[in-house]
Amino acid sequence: MNSSATTAARAWLALGFVLLCGVGCGGEDTNVSQGAVDSDTGADTGVAADTATPDTQTSPAEDTSVAPDLPVIEEDTGATADTRDPETCGLEDGLAPNQDAADAHEAGTDFLQEGLYVCPGTSDWFSFEATAGQTIFVYAEFEAEFGDLDLYLYRAGQARDRESALADSTSPNQSEFITFEVEEDGTYLVEMTSFEFAQNQYSIFIKVACDGDADCPEGRSCFLRGGYCNGAQEISCGIDEGYEPNESISQATEIDLTTSDNQLLVDLSICPDDTDYYAINLGEPSSLEITLTGDEVDLFLFDVDGQFIANASEPVDGERVLMARFLDLGTYIVLVDQLEEAEPTTYSMRLTRFDELCESDLDCVGVSGREFCDDAGACEGIAGDGRQGLGEPCDDDSDCDELAAGCYEGTQGSGDNLCTVLCEEDRDCAAGLGEDSYCLEIDRFRGTSICVNPCEDDFDCSFSFFCGELGRCESRACALDGDCRPTDACVHSDETQRGALCLDYDTYQSHTCGVGEAPDDGQNGSSGRAALLELSDGEAEYAGLMSCPDDEDWYVVELTEDSQLLGVSLSFTSGADMDIYLYDGSGRLVDQSITSDENPEEVSGRYLAAGRYFLRVNHFPTNEGPQETTYSLNLIGEVEDCRDDASVCNGTSPLRIECSDEAGACLNFEGNGAVELGGVCDSSDDCVESADFCWVFQGGGVNNICTHFCNRGSECADVPDTECVQIQRGIGACLSP
Repeated sequence: MNSSATTAARAWLALGFVLLCGVGCGGEDTNVSQGAVDSDTGADTGVAADTATPDTQTSPAEDTSVAPDLPVIEEDTGATADTRDPETCGLEDGLAPNQDAADAHEAGTDFLQEGLYVCPGTSDWFSFEATAGQTIFVYAEFEAEFGDLDLYLYRAGQARDRESALADSTSPNQSEFITFEVEEDGTYLVEMTSFEFAQNQYSIFIKVACDGDADCPEGRSCFLRGGYCNGAQEISCGIDEGYEPNESISQATEIDLTTSDNQLLVDLSICPDDTDYYAINLGEPSSLEITLTGDEVDLFLFDVDGQFIANASEPVDGERVLMARFLDLGTYIVLVDQLEEAEPTTYSMRLTRFDELCESDLDCVGVSGREFCDDAGACEGIAGDGRQGLGEPCDDDSDCDELAAGCYEGTQGSGDNLCTVLCEEDRDCAAGLGEDSYCLEIDRFRGTSICVNPCEDDFDCSFSFFCGELGRCESRACALDGDCRPTDACVHSDETQRGALCLDYDTYQSHTCGVGEAPDDGQNGSSGRAALLELSDGEAEYAGLMSCPDDEDWYVVELTEDSQLLGVSLSFTSGADMDIYLYDGSGRLVDQSITSDENPEEVSGRYLAAGRYFLRVNHFPTNEGPQETTYSLNLIGEVEDCRDDASVCNGTSPLRIECSDEAGACLNFEGNGAVELGGVCDSSDDCVESADFCWVFQGGGVNNICTHFCNRGSECADVPDTECVQIQRGIGACLSP
């Protein structure tokens, strides 16, 4: 079996399907090893440093971060801790005694058992036979709040200690999942054990992974939705005369769309124990739409090799629609089934074929797993099989040859996909990718850069970049419109999920809703278009303003005198959820109010210097409440002087640690790039080049120093009086303890 079974299993989590363990059961797919490049997750974070942490999940064969789609087990897992005798509690489940390797329960590879129990300091053992070439899924579910459990896999006779494990899953505070590729025939052992003397009830699952029935042992069939083999079952419901048996891929009911563009199947039945497969034959490259009518029925499409193509949308008026565009000619597998808790029901399907061909890779954007337009007009993946060289296109690491660190997939679309290596400067790239290649920083926070080819247009760059005049991808990151090209605006909308980016203004700003009374004229959707708010005798009120989820309103306030407190109150229609942000003239955040239940929302800036300050008003989209909202703004400006107590500047936002003797306002410390490592700062431009940033998270006077990232304490010798402190998972910085 090839690695596509794990690819299929990962697809379920990406699509938000309900897994036995819930979303994220197997840990974060962070891909943090030094020799890998990030997958197509929509984030431009490629290769992070190798920063192993205790009690983390690993496997030598596969990324084990996503469990297959298992049936939901309805049971009480709420055992209370420390209520059983550690000497005997493990003997209370039905598989005891199996507390050591010699007494391992013979589970096999078609195994699902509920209601088991691990006691403090003990283990449960299971055995199974496997043959070379098989991939084995081992999954354990438990309620982590009652105790953390860990999972290990060994070769029989070699379970001497933890270091002898062939694979493990030791993620903190979550259920555990192992994917293991078998290299030798034989007997293997699974150990379910308590972490730090925890105890808990659990369920365990051991299955052979598959992409089709041929991957399964005799007498079993491949359940494509989960990517694992199931044993034969007696079916007493969901039986459709003229279509049965169709409970497996090899038994799929054939539907021919080579001579007809439409087929309608009616009055079919389904139940949780039943699975219906259909084989759709397309005689030429085309697109396929399947409309399914029925309650609590799920619909999926795979290619003949078991690769996931598409799933149906959420139901609208009782109908689910599956759209698969730019398919190649051939056979495709339709899977119809129900989750465990669903009620038996009937369903109908209408299948419609469209003549539609792709013309370029741009047409294939958003087509899952098939982002390249081939000569026949079908969207396909890259079948590189380890033969794609540096700089050549790819869609996963297995496409690239041994010289590559992996496949960089960037964001949606194939334009930025390439086999590449890490780099620090342009000259690191010339030998592998050619003289015109260059080193592109894709994640400043982690200090990650990769070698890339010159770009021809924005499609060749990831979403957070645009193609510049010199044929290089340039960052879209911005603070205000002035940081962007004339055709773009600095969009702060949460839709980007990457902070503020320079994007096409019309794409993110509605011109049909959110137009209110002056100065809210509907044209104030970015900082460069901000409407002026004027204070009169230190106050102002503006009413009759309007907003909607597709509208953002920007305003600018001019403070003419130093040493000011600026307060703004946002009041709005009951039932809506609105947020307000205050920025200084450089686009740095001063304050924000983004609660879900407060009305009014209030922001303020203290000890401000004279200048321009921006307000951004955002209507947070919700399923309830008004979609277009009336709001008002009340502004107050008062004198506030820091000279009475200069330490108040240590609590300003953004941090401005210098109290002006002349103006009484808190001002930025002007380090001008000369502050050495360990020196006091309030922004990164204060620091010398050897510093990665100015740490200001804890406010002025507490650890606000020029510093750099680290993996271990020895790397902090150049930053006086610091140690390596974890500031984010897998990321450390040299900070005062």
